[in-house]
Amino acid sequence: MDDRNALVYYGTKGLNWENRRGLSDSFKGIDGKPCKVQKSKAEGIHFGVMGDDASGGLVFRVADSTLENEVTLSLPRRHPCDTPGPAGRRISEALASELLKDAIAQNPDQADQLRDYRRRIRS
Repeated sequence: MDDRNALVYYGTKGLNWENRRGLSDSFKGIDGKPCKVQKSKAEGIHFGVMGDDASGGLVFRVADSTLENEVTLSLPRRHPCDTPGPAGRRISEALASELLKDAIAQNPDQADQLRDYRRRIRS
């Protein structure tokens, strides 16, 4: 299966950005209450994503590593509601590789660790 990686939803940027380093199992929902992160069963790399009105989504975490500089998430959409929601979304090896490429470019101090993740991608 090519879709072995996953986007994992951590709420909206407006409510959770300041606490992004502390997020692990829950995030603040739109009602202000804690919401449980719905982890994916995908066997590949999991990318932590927050919703953002300006861009649609921001990748702020790769596996257990919080990025110093987020990566804007641009997904091909089949319809307006086709975005990573609370249940997350599986993504292809190609998209995972592109996200890591962007993360490496935008996070030079974390490049070695991010390259290790990129080597796990099946070509």
